[in-house]
Amino acid sequence: MNRRVQSVDALRGLIMIVMALDHVRDFFHSAAQSFQPDDLARTTAAIFFTRWITHFCAPVFMFTAGLGAYFLLHSGRTKAQVSRFLVTRGWWLMFLDVTAVRFAMTLGAGPLIINVLWGLGCAMIVLAALIYLPIPVVGALSVAVIALHNAADSISLPGIHQLGVFEIHGVTVILSYT
Repeated sequence: MNRRVQSVDALRGLIMIVMALDHVRDFFHSAAQSFQPDDLARTTAAIFFTRWITHFCAPVFMFTAGLGAYFLLHSGRTKAQVSRFLVTRGWWLMFLDVTAVRFAMTLGAGPLIINVLWGLGCAMIVLAALIYLPIPVVGALSVAVIALHNAADSISLPGIHQLGVFEIHGVTVILSYT
């Protein structure tokens, strides 16, 4: 029997609504393409808040993915089955980022910009490996990531919000972070 945890589904639904808010903001905010919503010199409180709140989306998506993996492991599935599911889901997210999202953003004619779905897909593939570790080890790694996440702030990366730009078979690829 496949029992769903309604509170986790409600959290996922809430985060999807918040993410939709971020995406539609660009259509209703006339200057959305001329400045960043977190530019305090130019933004309004409402525009700033709609951008600020969306910073919770990707972490909550990954948190609920981890919860889902935990629930799957405790529903009788083996670690190998859950790992295979997570790897498959991760590859699908990465595939959708470079196909459907690229088409939606550029109608297939612009550069390939690797975005959030790619990162979430990679994180799910990492999660597929992490499920083999004992929970205390995963907990310690989690605390270390939280405690040390600002350790690399002083490292300067080339470009604005870009890890790299390169070309593959005539397609410009932009690795971005925001």
